[in-house]
Amino acid sequence: MKSIILFLSLIISAFPGKEQNIKYAGVATRLSGGDRLYTEYHEEVYKKGLHTGTITVFRNAENKEIAKRVLNFNGSRTSPNFQLEDLRSGYKEGAEVLAPGKVKVWYRHDKSSELKTKELELKEPFVIDGGFNYLVKDNWEKIKSGEHITFQFVAPSQLDFFKFRVRKQKDLNYGSKPAILVILEPENFLLRMIVDPIKIIYNVSTKRILEYAGISNINDESGKSYKVILKYAETGP
Repeated sequence: MKSIILFLSLIISAFPGKEQNIKYAGVATRLSGGDRLYTEYHEEVYKKGLHTGTITVFRNAENKEIAKRVLNFNGSRTSPNFQLEDLRSGYKEGAEVLAPGKVKVWYRHDKSSELKTKELELKEPFVIDGGFNYLVKDNWEKIKSGEHITFQFVAPSQLDFFKFRVRKQKDLNYGSKPAILVILEPENFLLRMIVDPIKIIYNVSTKRILEYAGISNINDESGKSYKVILKYAETGP
């Protein structure tokens, strides 16, 4: 808990004052169907019109805070420094860009586990956590036209990175909103046979997420990632 408080204080010092901050929430239910698992409460921090960070608080169905995540976009839109901590188990993961192409990652399974760290050497383009959303937005026209965008995805919990690709599956209407369905999947054909893709629906007008379906960054009681449908009623990331 102390570590995330320190991390939050560093982020707050990096984002003095509040300017046009955007707040929104997303509700996660089991992918297989069922009741609400948790709700994400996001606050995007802006400075001089630029999105410099996002603080996310996760609350369970009883409205108890269960996890926090902090993204710092000061260095990069697609590879932000970040830390996520589960306040129940003590699970922790994060990443920090040390230099171009060099990323320090860390991971702890629970409060009783040792924090493991590793420095990774990557080639561009590479993505860290919520930076994926900006990869999509920065390549919006290419993706809309059907082009596949490949990149290295940093995985702190594995102390490694993997090659992924993102592509448009189809155009659709989400309620009354024109939208596109985007698929995130491993670049490797054999891995695609055994790993379920992540499906994300984007609002064409705002380029913001309407719905996310796939693996969650929040774990269940056994320490395994939930598989969820995450919906944003008003606005999304």
